[in-house]
Amino acid sequence: MTYKIDRFICFYNYNGPCHGSIPFSVIDFYHLTFVFSGNVRYKVNGKEIVLGENDALILPPGTKRERYKSDSPAHYVIFNYHPRTGSEISSVLLMRNAVNSTIRNLLASYPYTYYNVDDSTIDDKGENLKIIEILPNLFNCILTEFFDTLKYKTKNRHALNAIKYINDNITKPISLNTVSEAIHLSREHTTRIFKKEMGLTLTEYINEQKMLLAQNMLTNNEMTLQEIAYWLGYDNYGYFSKVFKNCFGVSPIKMRKKLKNI
Repeated sequence: MTYKIDRFICFYNYNGPCHGSIPFSVIDFYHLTFVFSGNVRYKVNGKEIVLGENDALILPPGTKRERYKSDSPAHYVIFNYHPRTGSEISSVLLMRNAVNSTIRNLLASYPYTYYNVDDSTIDDKGENLKIIEILPNLFNCILTEFFDTLKYKTKNRHALNAIKYINDNITKPISLNTVSEAIHLSREHTTRIFKKEMGLTLTEYINEQKMLLAQNMLTNNEMTLQEIAYWLGYDNYGYFSKVFKNCFGVSPIKMRKKLKNI
């Protein structure tokens, strides 16, 4: 599933010997912290939370938040934002070891360390224009990678390799044969491992991922339903429509009409 932001508020990439506190407040935005090294201590809804290396914390609007000052070195990244409809979460999420190499590489590619929509002092060289173009797209990629990682219920390397292959080839025709060949296992072994680790068959997982992407694409009125089906690797629109209805309970046509009225 693709996650999108509606509006950015603040981005801060801090790497230093100590960091200051954030005073107590009830936030009216989403607050996401990734910790790359060191420790960051929060008080969230009256409970103390300590984030360590590769930990992540998402706080939704209405959270009572406070961060403690620290004299120890730490490297962390903060995003404050408002998501688009459909990308919300309803409760505090604390994830241990959630920052993977992809997230690190995406952030390492970004040349700036600070951005605040209410602070115009960094615009003396026109840098805000670059940031406004780059940062939301970068964060959408990071957020999608982050939530996709959370869906992985397994640490089994064969199952994870299968998931990676499916995600990397989601717009192509994918089958048990293509996946098992890609991860160098027999069809039977692939089927058995995936079902055991993920709780659903490989075909069910493939169709689920394709249909989630199809649902997001229905808001693109420039593509016909047949074009969406073909783009996702379905030569037979009737089969695509059947799989979509099995997943969401309505046909792609009815879903598109529903989305237009939202």
